[in-house]
Amino acid sequence: MKRDHELLVIRYYIERGHSIHELESLTPMEWIFYQLHVDLMAEEQERITNGKGG
Repeated sequence: MKRDHELLVIRYYIERGHSIHELESLTPMEWIFYQLHVDLMAEEQERITNGKGG
């Protein structure tokens, strides 16, 4: 499950126009930020999909 989450974060990062080289140079804090951001985006998408949008 953790690996799936990390792959989603990597996909999100690359889809935003960043390179693999940039990904490899992230600090641990920046990596945590992207993980959190992906989680928040997923929660919001789930809310919208279930008809409970903002």
